[in-house]
Amino acid sequence: MDTKETEQFLSQQKKAEESVLNAKKIHIHVKQRKRKKFVTTASGLNQELNFERVTRYLQQKLGCNGSVCVDPDIKEKYILLQGNWAAELAEFLLQEHMARKELLEIHST
Repeated sequence: MDTKETEQFLSQQKKAEESVLNAKKIHIHVKQRKRKKFVTTASGLNQELNFERVTRYLQQKLGCNGSVCVDPDIKEKYILLQGNWAAELAEFLLQEHMARKELLEIHST
C-alpha cells in the first residue's frame, strides 16, 4: 500500500471508531391511540440514513402505513409506523446493522 491508500484506510477506520463511540440509544416507542390502534416510533437513528427508503421498505414488509417525521425540538428525524411493530422493527434494525442490541430500548404504554 502506498501512503495515500494508508491514509484513506486510517481515516475510514477513525470514522468507524468515532461512530461507535458517538452511538446513541435507539428508542422504540409504542403508544396506544384508541382501543385497538397503536403507533410505533423509532427515534435516535443515525441521521445520515435514507429515512424515506427505510420507511418505504418497512411499509412493504410489514403491510402498514408509515412516515418520516421531524422532532421540532431537536430537529431530528424519526420513523413512525401505524400498528404495534416494536418487535419486528427491533429485529429489522439489528439485522440491517442499524443498531446494536445494547443500545436498543423498547418502551410501550
